[in-house]
Amino acid sequence: MSKEVLSEEKMNELLGEETETKKRSEKDLLDEKKKDARPVDELPAGVHPLSKPIRVDEQEITEISYDLDCLKPIQYINLVKRVAKTKKDTIPIPEVDMDVQIAYFALASGIPVSVLKSDLATADYTQICGLVRTFLLGASTEELEE
Repeated sequence: MSKEVLSEEKMNELLGEETETKKRSEKDLLDEKKKDARPVDELPAGVHPLSKPIRVDEQEITEISYDLDCLKPIQYINLVKRVAKTKKDTIPIPEVDMDVQIAYFALASGIPVSVLKSDLATADYTQICGLVRTFLLGASTEELEE
């Protein structure tokens, strides 16, 4: 399974932030779009069934597909910096911070963080945060499946 590289623009969209008005060449933009494309036959790394359906883009969702391995380390570092900036404080242990966890899941699932925070049932929200926390702390695949 190939790894999907999230563009800065896609990260901003999922995290609910404005994109920077940084000038980039047409070639850079085209290369970025190619990296964003996920092959149709690629299977997600996991599926989280929801206890209460949510609506995303006018569709009812009963389960969320995600790939926690899709982020590169630099993307995770930038994610932590963005969350810290919105909190206007440093995050001593980002792996246990629920805002970092849900933002990471937003990037891993392609569902905007605003939807996850406002529409998920509390039980789903805490289960997802626990799943991401376990992943970020280096749990094995078997531990994640439990």
